[in-house]
Amino acid sequence: MRVFDARPIVFEYLSTPLKEREPLTQFRKKHTIHRDTYATLKREYQVQLERDIEVKQFLPKMVTRPDGREVFDPYAEEIKGTKKLGRPKVDPNYNSEKYLNGRTRVVDEALIKACDRGSGVALTTFYKLNKRLVEQQEIKVGITADERIRRELEAERELKQWEQGGVGGQGTSEVSEEPPLLPN
Repeated sequence: MRVFDARPIVFEYLSTPLKEREPLTQFRKKHTIHRDTYATLKREYQVQLERDIEVKQFLPKMVTRPDGREVFDPYAEEIKGTKKLGRPKVDPNYNSEKYLNGRTRVVDEALIKACDRGSGVALTTFYKLNKRLVEQQEIKVGITADERIRRELEAERELKQWEQGGVGGQGTSEVSEEPPLLPN
């Protein structure tokens, strides 16, 4: 039996309680389902169950208000789990900058407490905020490998031109008067 045809049969079999199920070998023989097909469908069924459980955890609950109206309340029961579905809703009146600026005093106090305990990270942060600590970076200045190769080739070319010109000065006049720079 093909996987597509066997899916509803296997899902129904797996959804029945264990005590009420017939033995697996009899079930597979009765419906001519290969063991690999059954294993694949069982994995699909387990994944589907896990997804259903996750979705049910995060669905809003129906709550009756004191005035008698029934409304969906996402906080009716505490959600157990760490996974979230979808994007969080953002309150249009919420101003994160204003909230964060209102918390600077609390953060400063926490930073001072951490400094008093001797936290190295807190001390570094404190001095950076007060502009008393400037991070120094060592910058290595030099020529790149390409520049070095270019200079070496140029020096070799000028040396060959000088050798071809000989001592009498019969060489080309393209030789520069400045000696070539040699790499370090």
